[in-house]
Amino acid sequence: MHQVRRLLALDAAETTLQGDEGLYAVDLSDLVVPEALSTGAIACRAASSNERDTLCAWRLAYDIEALGATDTPDQRARASAFLDAQIAGGNAWVAVEDNLPVSLAAFNAALPDIVQLGGIYTPPELRGRGFAKVAVAGSLLVAQERGASRAVLFTNNRSAVRSYTALGFSLVGEYSVVLFKR
Repeated sequence: MHQVRRLLALDAAETTLQGDEGLYAVDLSDLVVPEALSTGAIACRAASSNERDTLCAWRLAYDIEALGATDTPDQRARASAFLDAQIAGGNAWVAVEDNLPVSLAAFNAALPDIVQLGGIYTPPELRGRGFAKVAVAGSLLVAQERGASRAVLFTNNRSAVRSYTALGFSLVGEYSVVLFKR
């Protein structure tokens, strides 16, 4: 990574994130649907505009936690615009328990046969209950209905890796990621 940055004359540029991440993939025919979703104990549905404020706050929290962003007015606007585009494009879902959103899953990119998950977030106080697995699996069931046959995502978060592998994802590559400060 350092050689590439040097060759691009970016070795002195400040970064918000720099590190290695695994690329995980699943054939949607091999998706393991969590029992909580298949029994209806926890639902997954498209994100709605009436929960926008909560979901925008979650997207900002994700950007800070996972991408090294800082809480600034510009970052809040970017996070909100990104989430608004995902909702408008039909590419954002929430896991819901007792009519309350408990986790967010979204597609950063979607082609007819493959989707890339990104921005998956569960508030810290709700983690460890399988909510993210439900949000991810629910979103992938919709992707499969739309014709996708594969999903990919990047992560270096060990807890997230355990959740994704429980859904059928496996490591298919490793990549270096660098996000430069604006």
